[in-house]
Amino acid sequence: GIPLEFYERLAEGEWTRLTDSRMGQLLLHNHLDVFRTHIKRADSVLELGAGAGRLTKELVPLCGSLVTSDLSPVQLEINRRKMEELGLSSRIRDFRILDVTNLNELPRASFDIVVCTGGVLNYVHDKEKEAIGGILRVTRPGGTAILGVMSLIGTVLRFAKGIRNEKERYGLGAMQWLLDTGIPDAACYPV
Repeated sequence: GIPLEFYERLAEGEWTRLTDSRMGQLLLHNHLDVFRTHIKRADSVLELGAGAGRLTKELVPLCGSLVTSDLSPVQLEINRRKMEELGLSSRIRDFRILDVTNLNELPRASFDIVVCTGGVLNYVHDKEKEAIGGILRVTRPGGTAILGVMSLIGTVLRFAKGIRNEKERYGLGAMQWLLDTGIPDAACYPV
């Protein structure tokens, strides 16, 4: 689908997304504060939608065991390579291609912490029950699910300067589609 194609094209750009702007750095530090508050050294952690590994790099020293995953083989390979370059790959139990809407291959109650931040849950659309249900199923009783989503208002504020240009480039109908659905669908909003 569109999110997979987008992130496969983005490739290495995903690695610098949280460090190349003040907004990105703020998001990174907010994530780190949450991680440090909830993740303990003995915890087994599942990271869903890990992308190129910018947050993976931060999770490794916080937990006892980490399984990192993404839907995109391209992003997961970049993640693996970055962790090898940083000398962290030996501390990661597994790199897995996983779809957050279908975690059935993972055993029930197998992780103390499940981390699913960024835009992952924004892309599940009508499969939110499968995604949240799967996350809760693989989280141990008493464990923690650290979830995040991108808000429409946050996105509009972040990209406010470009909205006029987007309207001129793609038309009012495409802008309405994007604001109503949050999906840059190729049929309604050329990517």
